Amino acid sequence: MPSELEKSIAKTAAYFSIFSYPLTSFEIWKWLSEPDREYSLFEVRNALEKSEFLKKMLETDCGFFFLRGAGISIRERNERTADSHRKFKRLKRVARFLSLIPWIDGIAACNTLAWSHTTEKSDIDLLIITQPNSLWSARLFAVLPFALLHQRPHERARDPLCFSFFLNSDAMDLSKIKLKDDPYLSAWVPSVVPVFDRGNVFDEFWQANLWVKQLFPNSFPVFASANRRVGLKLFSMNAPKWLESFLKRIQMRRMPASLSEQAKAGIGVVINNDMIKLYSADRREEIAERWRKEIEKY
Repeated sequence: MPSELEKSIAKTAAYFSIFSYPLTSFEIWKWLSEPDREYSLFEVRNALEKSEFLKKMLETDCGFFFLRGAGISIRERNERTADSHRKFKRLKRVARFLSLIPWIDGIAACNTLAWSHTTEKSDIDLLIITQPNSLWSARLFAVLPFALLHQRPHERARDPLCFSFFLNSDAMDLSKIKLKDDPYLSAWVPSVVPVFDRGNVFDEFWQANLWVKQLFPNSFPVFASANRRVGLKLFSMNAPKWLESFLKRIQMRRMPASLSEQAKAGIGVVINNDMIKLYSADRREEIAERWRKEIEKY
């Protein structure tokens, strides 16, 4: 019978294999799933080196580990990492402009870019945190210039910008949209890569979402390197109430009816004064089901 540590390592590898994402031993330790106790990096590396169970479950190549038979390519991860470097350069230029908007307190890369696992056609997905009561004002001033320049998905083939997640800094706890079984969101929160942070808003974001440690207790937030961060920090302010209300009405009128309908379910699409989350193809339930079916084998 495998030990609890061996099972946790196998579960972690199984989860990331869903995304064809091989892991280093450090990454396995960081994302160790539901361990029965705290394990050191040394213990994880020792298990990976010596465990007969893990040698049967996992393949290793160039220091990376992944589920046996998953067909994962280390070369592909390296190519995707290289592509993400270019995307972060573009994101930094975009963030310089967005940081001038006084209602925006934080900008982060999320989804595949946060994992440095992109292709040329992958979106540059953004999480934008706004001043209280300024969500709709910030969204319009952030999105409109890039919409006019045709820089959004389906308008630009290479490195399109996806403004699909805006969050009010007074309501950053994402447990309200968490599914009962939601490994994706639990891994998503620590993975976001801040590129602009006014007033340490991402520290507050992390503190508001410590519930993710129930599944991934070793996880911690990302601190972007200096060459990926925007240092310009001008004044910030709340949007006037009349302007916020007016700009919300304008944007709601232009919101596709399909998104408004999906918003009633409040899972993939959320539209309110605290959060605008426009992920119409939300795969969290599918991912959780695939993962649980795989780990039932252990």
